[in-house]
Amino acid sequence: KFIDTPVKRYSSGMMVRLGFAVAAHLEPEILVVDEVLAVGDAAFQNKCLGKMEDITKSKGRTILFVSHNMAAVERLCQRSVVLEDGMIGFQGEVGEGVAWYLNRSRPEGSKIISGIEQLNPEFHIDEITLNGSPLNQVPLNADQPVLNVSVKGRLSEPKRVALEVRLFDNKGTLLAFYSPGHLHGQLYDLKQGSFEITESIIFPGNITMGEYYLDIDLTHPNVEYYMRIPKHVKLMVTGISGTTGLELKYEQCGFLMLK
Repeated sequence: KFIDTPVKRYSSGMMVRLGFAVAAHLEPEILVVDEVLAVGDAAFQNKCLGKMEDITKSKGRTILFVSHNMAAVERLCQRSVVLEDGMIGFQGEVGEGVAWYLNRSRPEGSKIISGIEQLNPEFHIDEITLNGSPLNQVPLNADQPVLNVSVKGRLSEPKRVALEVRLFDNKGTLLAFYSPGHLHGQLYDLKQGSFEITESIIFPGNITMGEYYLDIDLTHPNVEYYMRIPKHVKLMVTGISGTTGLELKYEQCGFLMLK
């Protein structure tokens, strides 16, 4: 009761952080943690993981951890349950559960536009292409590491818009962030009617071989998300070539080969 009125003044992210702090310090026998890592900065997320590890290992309590962050799931959990359409789709070992989830959540051969999960009602998106293709599987050669992004649509009212792209590995670990809006203040002043946003993302030539996943968003930076496509696009990178005959893969070498 004591948090009922004050909490209404906080953002949803602050409410989640406050709720986790209160619940964790009450020392319950079973702690249910639902998407707490979706808010806050890296320091807060690390504190959450550290606290949950302490609760389970040193205090012997149970945590039901709900998350789309596969790296955190593998770090924290001993058993996994994957829900599909409200039913149990998989139950068992964590590594197998992660693989099952990843294979089901990223349909291959579909259009990029079909991955839109959030769209402002004043926007209509007609087409999204990467390197000229509307499909969500995109090859990228380390010799020509450029990703050309095109978003075409219509607006019912003028908006200030920026393109943002985030790059993840197959377990949901964030590897890179493309955002001219944050870095340079580069935004489009779009008028009512048809629009087209085209930008080229230049990847480093020393990127390693692997399969990566993209978030593609239209935003007003630090203000509002207009369109969100989370991890629907698979980027298949051939990677930099080595002279020793060893394939320089992400799993063994990391994201970049240092020079």
